[in-house]
Amino acid sequence: MKKILFGLLGIFGLLFVVPGWALPSGYTELEYIESTGTQYIDTGYKFTTNNHKYIVKFSNVSAGSSATAPYWLWGSNNGAERRSGAMVLQTSGKLGFGVGNITAGTSSYTINNPTSPITLTVETTDNNTFSISGGSTDYTTVPFEGTTISNLNEALFGTMGGGSSIGYTSSYKLYNAKIYDNNTLVRDFVPAKNSSGVVGMYDTVNDVFYENKGTGEFVAGDPVTDNSCRNLFDKDAEYINAYVNANSGVLTIGNSGSTTQYSFVIPVQPNTKYT
Repeated sequence: MKKILFGLLGIFGLLFVVPGWALPSGYTELEYIESTGTQYIDTGYKFTTNNHKYIVKFSNVSAGSSATAPYWLWGSNNGAERRSGAMVLQTSGKLGFGVGNITAGTSSYTINNPTSPITLTVETTDNNTFSISGGSTDYTTVPFEGTTISNLNEALFGTMGGGSSIGYTSSYKLYNAKIYDNNTLVRDFVPAKNSSGVVGMYDTVNDVFYENKGTGEFVAGDPVTDNSCRNLFDKDAEYINAYVNANSGVLTIGNSGSTTQYSFVIPVQPNTKYT
C-alpha cells in the first residue's frame, strides 16, 4: 500500500512522498489485481520505436491457461525477431527476457521469480541494446538483433501474438505498470475497480479504464485508503519538498521546479515525525 510519508529534514524541512496518480470519482484504487491465468489487459498501444521501457511492480508469477510453458507476463511477440521486450516464466521457474531475436523461453538473461513485490525496469534502445534492473540480477546494454517493433498491441498478463489474439498467459499480482515509448510516458496503469465492481487497470495518462479482455475475472487486492493529499499534486509528482515556518507554523509544499505552492497551517512540534 502506498503511504504518504513525511519526516523532518533538519528541524522544519519536510520531504513528502506522495502517490503518483489520482483516480476520478467512481473508481477505487486497489493495492493490486491478480490474474488467475485467463484474464489479461490489452493496452491498445503499439510501440513506434526500439527506444521504449516498461516499469512494472509485480510478484508471485505462476502458470497461466496454456498447457505448457512459456507463460508470458507482458509485451508482444510477432515472430522470431519481433519481440517487444517481454518477460516470460520459463520451465526452470526463472523469468526470462525476450527482445528482438532473443527467445525469452530459453534466454540466459533471467531473474528469480519474486515472492514479494519488486519493481522491474526493462528498457530497450534504438542502438539495439537492452537493460534490466530491479530484479535478482541486473543486465546493462546487452546487444540484440532484429526489432522490438512487433506491430501488435502490448499486453499485460500475457502477450499479443498472431494478429490481435492473446498468446500464452500467466498468473501474477500486478501493483502498477508504466510504459514509455521514445522517452514519453504513454501508459500509467493503476489497479482499480469501477462503480459497477469491475476490476481492471486505470490509465492515468489518457484517463481510460481497461477491463479484462479474457475470461473470468481479476482477483482484486485491498482498496487503497490513504487518499489524503492525493489530489493536491500533479499525478506524475512523486517527491514534494515542504517547509514549515518556525514562527508562523505555515507548511508550504511545492513540486521541485514548479511555481505552484500549497500552504497549510498545522500545529508544529519540534523534533516530531509525522506519518
